[in-house]
This record gives sequence, structure tokens and C-alpha cells, in this order.
Amino acid sequence: MKLRDLLSIYLFVLFFTQLPTTVVAAKTQSVYSCNSFYLNKEPQSVTLAKNNLEKYELIFQRSRGINSYKNALGPWFQKALENISHHGGNWLDAGAGEGVAVQEFLQQHNANTNINATIVSLQSSAKKAPNLEVLTGQLIEDIPLNYFKKYKLITDVYGALAYSASPHLVLKKYLEVLEANGEILIYLGARDDIYGKTNLVIDRKKEILSFYQWLQEIPGTKAELLVDKRIDEMFEFDVMSIRITKSTTTEVVTIPKLTVTNFKPGTPPQFIFTEVQNGKNNSSELHNLFKEKVKQATSEALEQKNITQFLDSFRSGEITHPLIKEINSLSKNSTWLNVSDFSERFYQDLQNRLYDFTSTNVFWGISQKWINFRISRIDTNDFKYRGVKNFEDMDAIQNVSLITDYYGDFLKELTPDVILQKYVDTLSRDGTILIFLGSEHGGFGSSHGVILKNGENYSLRGWLLNQPDLKVKLHRGGHAWSGGEWNFVKIKKRVEAPIITKLNLIGFGKNSKTEIPKVYYQEE
Repeated sequence: MKLRDLLSIYLFVLFFTQLPTTVVAAKTQSVYSCNSFYLNKEPQSVTLAKNNLEKYELIFQRSRGINSYKNALGPWFQKALENISHHGGNWLDAGAGEGVAVQEFLQQHNANTNINATIVSLQSSAKKAPNLEVLTGQLIEDIPLNYFKKYKLITDVYGALAYSASPHLVLKKYLEVLEANGEILIYLGARDDIYGKTNLVIDRKKEILSFYQWLQEIPGTKAELLVDKRIDEMFEFDVMSIRITKSTTTEVVTIPKLTVTNFKPGTPPQFIFTEVQNGKNNSSELHNLFKEKVKQATSEALEQKNITQFLDSFRSGEITHPLIKEINSLSKNSTWLNVSDFSERFYQDLQNRLYDFTSTNVFWGISQKWINFRISRIDTNDFKYRGVKNFEDMDAIQNVSLITDYYGDFLKELTPDVILQKYVDTLSRDGTILIFLGSEHGGFGSSHGVILKNGENYSLRGWLLNQPDLKVKLHRGGHAWSGGEWNFVKIKKRVEAPIITKLNLIGFGKNSKTEIPKVYYQEE
């Protein structure tokens, strides 16, 4: 064969193997070009968008005026002010800073002695006046009740609830000084800075709630959430607030005590709270209930899987397939340990060559032929295979060359540190572990959380990637345009006897029929 012919074949193969990447690059370049055109041709619009963002960030400032309150609290606030203007009443603004919003409102009604206000701020330049009380130097939860009136309106715009380590005490004080038919308006944030979403509460059922969800479940109160969709010159964003009133029934208001589990400084800070009952948190019974829910969810998911989907889950590119590569490297003395409820079925399908890589839903073209060629080299007689459903069956197994976990015990047992330690103890010095972590966005690897010793929040896969005694590489597979992306990790030992950092289970997200509940851990 002539050199020219060889060169033609090489260019042909190169073109088709790179085609998907070329398509992605073209799409990315197209989006980038549009953005570049917009930024270059419309500088005034960009400036307006930035000014618009800053306008909503005025609520951070201590001198924020009444218009920023209207932006933050929406129509509820305007209606409440009209009610006080027409019928009189008292307004309490907690965390008011310099009290500008309150003073602007009082100046409009300086002749009306039926309208009064109180501002609470650790430091403030505001001065006491005939219709204005100024309480400074103390947290609102520490100020005695006799310093307060009864209030028709209480507002909290990045106030005490956003910054307090004891929000249960703040809310208790609000409700104690609230009129029977009064209302509490709380700003929860906007855009990506919605502390009402990012701050979490682990309740006595060990269920993880967003702060706004926790506020909605306080017995004896009624909480209405307002998510205001707004559009500036560039994109849509949310502004979130909540309105709390006392229940019209005889139900007693009961606010659970909270303790701080995690704190990250900021404006406002990020908190994870835990509900406390009699000084203890419920654990073992609910732990087992959630564990069963996870097992049920994974079993139902796996019933729909076949050997092709199993193998594709450890494929990270058009021609890159870590699992097939590891299987082909096994020898007669090597053992492959597959941890999954359906590990035996997968092996039987592999023996019978029931896999099918002809579909173009995931990958296509010459890469399909390449993967078919590589898998055709697998002979199940060339290695030892062990399928186990749980890690307790691994006690007698040692020096394993390959371990795969496909919705296995790394997820189901809710003790990923214990399972990973068992895997690395079972692994040979040069062995490999492959753990499937679910979809790129929303899978358990990305949605489960770990609070590190230093207070940082990581995803479960982030915790994996930071194990000091292990070499961990994250792989991504699939394409967004073909139905989604997934990820898995490839793990090898960095030292002879790795030590995995210990984790404590601290809570679960709300259960769903379609998704595995989110789980939060904390390093010991």
C-alpha cells in the first residue's frame, strides 16, 4: 500500500473519531460568538444590567431606603404600609441598619400620632423621636419584651433571621410582639444569593429542609412563600420572600430549638442547623427507614438496566472505556468483584455476549466499532468473577484486582467511608476501583453533601477526590444532546494501607419516588 493511501486512511479515521468533538466545539463557538457580539455591540445594556443588579444589592447596605424594601418584599409590603397609613399601627424593623426606610415612611406621616415604629440594630445613627423607638447594642432575641409594643408589621430584610445563630429565638420574639392579626415579612434573598434556600435545617426526623421550608412547618403559624420572577436586561432571576401570620386556630405556636451544625461566614452567612429535642437527635430508627427507601429506589432503577447500560456507565468518551480496559487486563489469577444487586445477571449476560453497542443514542460512528472490537476480546474464562450484593459477603475475599460498584453499597449502606475502607482493604496493591456516581447533575455523587472538618461543604464526589491516601480520577460519560451525562470515579491506592476519613450521617433530603433522597455527612 502506498504512503498516500495510508495517509488518506489516517485522515479519514481522524476525521470521524473527532467529529462529535468538532460539533461540540462549533456549538460552543457559536454561543461564545453571540455573547461576544452582544457585549461588544451593546455596552449600554450591559451597564444597565450591572446597575440593575446593584439596585437589588442595595438591600445589603445599612442605609437602604424604603424603595429597596419594596423591591425586596414585593406587593405584601406595599399593602401593609397602606394598611398602617389608613388605619394606624406599629412597625418593627429588625436589623434596620441606619433605619432609613422606617424614617422615610414616618416623615410621610409625621402628623399622625397613631403611626409608630421601632428599629432594632446593633449599631445605628438613628435617633429616638416621638413616634420612633431605637433599640441598639443588643441582639433582638436578648432584648426584654417590655421594650417592645405590639406590632401590626414586622420586617426582616437581611436582618436578624439572616445572621442569627439562633433563628428560633428570633422568630419567637417576632411572634411574641406581633399583633393577633399582624404579619411578619421576611426577605429570603435574590438571584443566586437566596439564603432561604441555601441555609438548611435538619429536623428531628433527620430530614433536611431549606430554611424557608422549615419556616413553613412551624406549628401554630401560616407561612406563604412568594417567588417573584423578574427580568433585567440580560436574564430572568428570582426574588424570594415569605409572609408569616399567626394561625387563626387555637393551635399553640411551637418553635423547635436549633443548634448550629455548620457555619460559613458571608453577607449573609451560610448555616446548617439541627433541630434539638430534649438535647438529643433522633437517629437509628429513621436511619434504617431511609436506608430501606434507598435500597428500594436503586433496586427499581436496576431492574430496568441491562448489561449494555451497565458497561456504558463506565465509559467516558467515544473510544475511552476504563471498565473494558480493566477487564481486558485481568489474568487467570485476577479477581473482579462486582457489587450490585444484579451482579450475577450482568455476568451471565456478559458470558452470553448479550450486550449490544449498535445503538447510536449514546455513541456512534467508528467509536461503536472500536468498542465492539474491544469487548469482543473479553473472555470470561480469563479471570475470576465474584458478584456480591453487600459488603458483608466480602469478608473472605482479599487481593482483588478490580472492584466495581454500580448502585451498590457505596450508596445503599449510607456509610460511604466504611464501604470505601472495605474496598481498599480488599484491593490488591495495583488494583482498581470503579464507582458509579449517577448523573452529572442530580446524581447522588453530586447531590449528597459532606461537611469537612474545616467547615467547607463538598459534594460526595468532591470528598472522594480529596482522599489523601488515594489516587482518584473523575470520569464523565455521555453527551447532553443524547439524553444526559453521568460520572464515575477510578480509584487506585497511593499508599499500601490507605486510611479513609470518617463520616457521620447527619440528615436526609425529602424522599421522592423518582430520585434517591439527598444525604448529608460530616467528617469526624
